[in-house]
This record gives sequence, structure tokens and C-alpha cells, in this order.
Amino acid sequence: MKHADLQLEQDLAFQYRSWTWQRLGWVVMALLVVAAFLGLFGDGPLSEGQRTAGGEVTLAYQRFARVENQSPLRLVVQVPGREVKITLSRDYADDVQVQTVTPQPDAMTSSPDGLSLTFQPERPGPLPITLFVEPERPGVGRGKLSVDGAQVVFRQWIWP
Repeated sequence: MKHADLQLEQDLAFQYRSWTWQRLGWVVMALLVVAAFLGLFGDGPLSEGQRTAGGEVTLAYQRFARVENQSPLRLVVQVPGREVKITLSRDYADDVQVQTVTPQPDAMTSSPDGLSLTFQPERPGPLPITLFVEPERPGVGRGKLSVDGAQVVFRQWIWP
């Protein structure tokens, strides 16, 4: 094709394929931005998880966490007016470091079952407990919390 004394070669099939891939790239980038806003890579509605066990234990946690970044595990335990023992499963306790526990437990012990925290509440009723954990490696973290026989199972995706 001759255009204003220029010799231009056109490959319209290649151009249409290129435009198709370009549009597909725009869609993928837009989906990643929407996923980020919803919490796939950090805080947001997709990141918030909650599990309960028999109405006695409620666990709120982040589904998506980062290596070496603190992630809260928020428990509410219905206390019958006696000692409460919370056990964090061994496989999960090995993958994280417990940084802070609020309120301070009366005893913290390690056993083959996992990490056990013992609380002596002053009165019956709900006892809010927050554990700040720091994941040590990326991947899927599978955790189990046991409170006086009631078990809460949860999963977290740990980003690098």
C-alpha cells in the first residue's frame, strides 16, 4: 500500500490479535485492583473470617496475612466461672510466633498438643482474648483452637 510516498506494510490479523491480548490484560489488571480493594492482599471484606464452636467460642481472624507481619486472632469465650484453657494446635503454633496475648494468661505452656494458655476469669460471662501472631513462612496455615473441648478450625493464606 502506498500512502503519501511511504511504503507501509500492514498485518491486520496480527494487529487484531494484539488488540485482543491488550484488552485481556486490561481486564486482568482491573480484576487485580478490585481484588486488592476487597482485601485479597490485606485488610478488607474478603480478608475477615469468623468461626464459632457450639456458641461457646467465637474466633475472628484474617484469612490473608503476611510473613513477619502481626495478625490478630480475636476470641470471645463464654466463661462458666471457672478456669479456661485454650490450646493452639501444634502444627499452627510451629508456623507462627505468638507475639502478644491480651489479657495476659495466668499460665502458658507448650506440649505435644500445642501451645496452651490458661486464664482465671474473675466472673462468668464473655471473655475477649486477642492473640497477635506473626507467621514465619508463606503458604496455607491451618489452625485449630481448642477451648475446653470445643474446637474451632480455620485456615489462613500467608503471603510472602
